Amino acid sequence: MNRSFNAASNYQAVSSESRSGSIWGQAWQLRRDIDQAQARGYDVSDAQYFGNRGRQALDHGNQNRAVRDFDKAQAALRESGFEGVQQASGNNQASWNQARQLRRDINRARAQGFDVTDAQHFAGQGRIALEAGNTVKAAREFAAAENLLPVSAQEESSGRSQQACNERY
Repeated sequence: MNRSFNAASNYQAVSSESRSGSIWGQAWQLRRDIDQAQARGYDVSDAQYFGNRGRQALDHGNQNRAVRDFDKAQAALRESGFEGVQQASGNNQASWNQARQLRRDINRARAQGFDVTDAQHFAGQGRIALEAGNTVKAAREFAAAENLLPVSAQEESSGRSQQACNERY
């Protein structure tokens, strides 16, 4: 039995369809979740198996079976310990806030005439890690980027953040 999920085939089929609010949207989200879970080291073999079965059911026009198989694939991901994009997004909101603040600091340093190429590289790597759900690596990359920025760009933004916090309370 072939238990591998053909992500490329699934992407091509789904990319031309609407990805939201439909069975195709469910297929698309499942593919993304399987890819992310696999990238994080989770066992996705059962999810891949049910994902393939669901895809085959769609190919043969059996939407009811496809929905059941996609649901089983999502359940297999949860059983493996994978949280999924929507659930994990609340856990790393602070990291996304850090990414936005870092982007403002980089823009401020560039406006002050500093070379921010290396900082941009580390910030980009941090965003990639964050999108993959790896908040530890993201924090490490963001810290490296911040360390490359002049203190004046960071002080100005942290001063504004402190001022906004003081005004609220």
